[in-house]
This record gives sequence, structure tokens and C-alpha cells, in this order.
Amino acid sequence: MAKNKNNFTFYSQDWQASQPLLSLIPEERAIFFELIIKAHQENNQISEDLDVWCRMWNIKKPRLRKVLDRLCEKKMIEKQEDFWYVPSVQRRVKARIDGSEAYKKKLDKSKSLKGNLKATPSSQDIRYKIEDNKIQSKETDKDNNTDDYSKWYDWFMDSWNASYLHYKKKTISMKRLTKSNEDSLKYIVKTFGKEETKQAMVGLMMQKSFPADGDLISLTHFLKDDGVFIDKYLMAYQTDNKEIYKAIKKFE
Repeated sequence: MAKNKNNFTFYSQDWQASQPLLSLIPEERAIFFELIIKAHQENNQISEDLDVWCRMWNIKKPRLRKVLDRLCEKKMIEKQEDFWYVPSVQRRVKARIDGSEAYKKKLDKSKSLKGNLKATPSSQDIRYKIEDNKIQSKETDKDNNTDDYSKWYDWFMDSWNASYLHYKKKTISMKRLTKSNEDSLKYIVKTFGKEETKQAMVGLMMQKSFPADGDLISLTHFLKDDGVFIDKYLMAYQTDNKEIYKAIKKFE
């Protein structure tokens, strides 16, 4: 059976631990879940069709509008121009789209290179030229990314210290990371993007319970295994869930 590219992983523990979700009645939670499915199917640009939704979900239109309004109040969905948007799934949808486009470009480039090599007598010279260009391109990208990362690294450390003071009422002065933690931060920024990494950091800081008392311990927890918990703290930020660390702690 072919794998559906729009499949997504469902974290039942996060769903049951989310305070905003628990504040909804079953009917509202069910409709929110339906919208999550549609967000994945429609690249998070859900075309509104209330008549169809009412038939599918067996709900009257006035009641459906009230449910949608309540989900908007909770910031679980948003209306953008002529479509609906679910903030909590955007990173996964974007990652899938980016991955699909990157694969298509790679495939097209591979076909193009094969065609050129077959049509050219001096194919070995062409291969050398292609490899030289790749090496030069990687070196240029590396220099640019290093400069960009260096600036954001300084911001991250300052922001971590400021957030710690704001949410934990404690002054710390974290200035450098270990090599291992620095590599994890680079990977997280590259994978999740700067904005969502910032949001995940706040998602951790706002937790009622927190990783131990050591300043370094909490930072190491955030960067653990190249950001294994980033998804969860991003969801905490987006849904105002202050209980996620309590669930994570059981598995550490």
C-alpha cells in the first residue's frame, strides 16, 4: 500500500494533557481534531464550506459557528483571509512541503545531469566541474550560515537569560554552551527555524514544574537529543499548556 504523504503522528499524551483542550466539551474537541486533519490535507489552508461541514459532522450551522468562534478565542485556529489555519500543525506541514519540493528539485537535477553527461563526449571533465561547483557552493553557504548563526547564538543566550528572569524570577548569566549543546542548538535552529525555536523556549519557561534547579540542567534539557522535546514545548506555547513538562519528566 502506498504511503499517504499527508499522514501525521498523533501524540495522545499531549492531547490529553493540554489544558485548553480539556476546557472544551467533547463536541468542540472533535471538531478541532477534524480541522487538524483538514489542515494536513490542505497544507494548512482550509477552505471554509460550512454546509458540507454541517453534514459531515452532524451539527447545525449556528452551533458550528459558535464552536469555531470558541476555538478562535482559545487561539487554536485562526481565520486568514478566505481560509482557516491551525497554528499548532504549521511546522509539520511546512516541513513536509519543503521536503517534497527539495526531493523534486534533486530528482530534476539528477535527470538533467544524466542527460548532459550522455550527450557530452568529455563527460569526465564535466563531472569534475560539477563537483568543484558543489564544493565552492557549500563553502560559501557555510560561511554565510556561520555568520548568521553566530549572531543568533548571541541572541539565544541573552534571550535565555532574560526569559529565565522573567518566568522563573531568577538571575542567571549563561554565556557559553558545551560543544555538544552548541551542535544541538545548530541542529534545532536549522530544523525548526529561529522563530519556532524562540517560541519553544518560552513554552519550556512557562511550565509550572521545571527541570531541576541547575541553570545548565534546564538548558541541557531543552537541547536534549537535538531537540527531542521542541515539538512539545512549541505546542505548550501555542496552546498555553503549563503542564507538559510534568508528563515529559516521567520518561526522562
